[in-house]
Amino acid sequence: MKDLIPKFIDITEWNKIPYSSTGGTRAKNIYVFPEDGKEYFFKGSKKLSDGTFKYKTEFWSEIVASKIGQMFEFDILDYNIGYDLNSEQKIGCLSKSMVEHTENKLSEGIEFLRGYDSNYNPKKDEENYTFEFIKKH
Repeated sequence: MKDLIPKFIDITEWNKIPYSSTGGTRAKNIYVFPEDGKEYFFKGSKKLSDGTFKYKTEFWSEIVASKIGQMFEFDILDYNIGYDLNSEQKIGCLSKSMVEHTENKLSEGIEFLRGYDSNYNPKKDEENYTFEFIKKH
């Protein structure tokens, strides 16, 4: 049960891959753990047009879901608390990447939706931005 307690990991000295922001509504960057070269996602909260953040702790849902999934022994990514002193959002969730970005590409669901319907607009057609819709098409 002790493994289910989120770890606080200081990634300030890790290698941040420049220009590595990914899609989606929240800030995401890729960091490389210097000891083994493995890539990790660091995700903060959604930044609004006025420069504030929608929810300073929005990332907690991924951490909680990860720990609950592990408790039920699902094969799920391990999310923890990341801290980067030099980042605009100093605290966010941290998870090991599912792919090596130097060799593979992680595709967002929206790419598949636009492939199915080039007129797909995520703001207007948000109800179709689901795993079930992507799987069906």
